[in-house]
Amino acid sequence: MFLAPDVFRHGLSAWTSSPHAQAAWKEGGGEEPPDGWSWEWEWKEKEVGGRRGMPFSTLCLTRSHHLQKEMGKEEEGKRCRNLVPEGYGITNREEEGIEGGEEDPCVLPMLPLTFTSSETEMIVADWELHIVYDEIYNIPALWFKATRSDGVPLTREEVACLCGVSVGEGGGGRGGELTVLSQDDHPILGQPFFFLHPCGTPGRMARLLIARERIGEDSDDGKKALIGLTYLVKWFGLVAPFLGLRFPPPFVQAMLISVEQKK
Repeated sequence: MFLAPDVFRHGLSAWTSSPHAQAAWKEGGGEEPPDGWSWEWEWKEKEVGGRRGMPFSTLCLTRSHHLQKEMGKEEEGKRCRNLVPEGYGITNREEEGIEGGEEDPCVLPMLPLTFTSSETEMIVADWELHIVYDEIYNIPALWFKATRSDGVPLTREEVACLCGVSVGEGGGGRGGELTVLSQDDHPILGQPFFFLHPCGTPGRMARLLIARERIGEDSDDGKKALIGLTYLVKWFGLVAPFLGLRFPPPFVQAMLISVEQKK
């Protein structure tokens, strides 16, 4: 399932500036301690060659993490398990009192907080997240970087370990094709960033979005914003857990209901 550039632009505007999004986030428990975070996405836009470029959205977070200490190469695969506490996602609708009892594809199931060794350290990391439009796959992609509190960047292996993803080809982590961690220059800023490779996203999104949510360039701006926001909410529900970000199901439901009511 692809997303037209103009639909992405309108949806991202609603994502960053909609008062309802911020209110729904608070009401849905998004800021609740100990692991809540503030809905403070910022709209960014950069001119390219004197022309308005594609917008992107940024969010800065500070998080505490358990990270396994230095280990040999042969144990690297063992340590790169998802170190995310249980409860960051739901495995089915019945757990949240949602009718149907079906698996909720908006939120991936979480693994319990488990370590393969007692040799761990607590670190504080500053994360900078960017939602960027991928002009090759025509979908949003999550780009990010992370540094320790002393300013030292986390290595690719450390980030992969925290996210429970693969650093090689083929996606060996939780979630299959969505879990290949790549590193490249940011498509807009030109600085080194990590990103979750988007090659598997269109197929996953096609299974999440129903026919009437698919929209083209010929629709009016209001509908583009609504459908673009629907896409972003469902997409971020897929990728957020990999960074250990709690994306409360009540918020997801509130946003989707709001979009449905405005159609």
